Amino acid sequence: MRLTPGERVDVRYAPLPQNRLNHRLSRFAASFVAEPAAEGTKVTRTISIDFAPWIGWLLEPILRRHLPADVEREIRGAKERLERE
Repeated sequence: MRLTPGERVDVRYAPLPQNRLNHRLSRFAASFVAEPAAEGTKVTRTISIDFAPWIGWLLEPILRRHLPADVEREIRGAKERLERE
């Protein structure tokens, strides 16, 4: 992870040799970008996952069904944690 204080958090797989299997199966990048808003703070969450062709046909449909709800839970959890601190 890379933090730009007060602005964003960028997330990627740990570099090799860690996560060798993940690196073989896919490429992953995500970010939280925070910006001031009238109601407090607006957070934009971005996720990019590119699969190796031989496994993508199986995993992409599953993630398309489940990932939106997972992201919503993640955002709610982050909001709750930030509001406690």
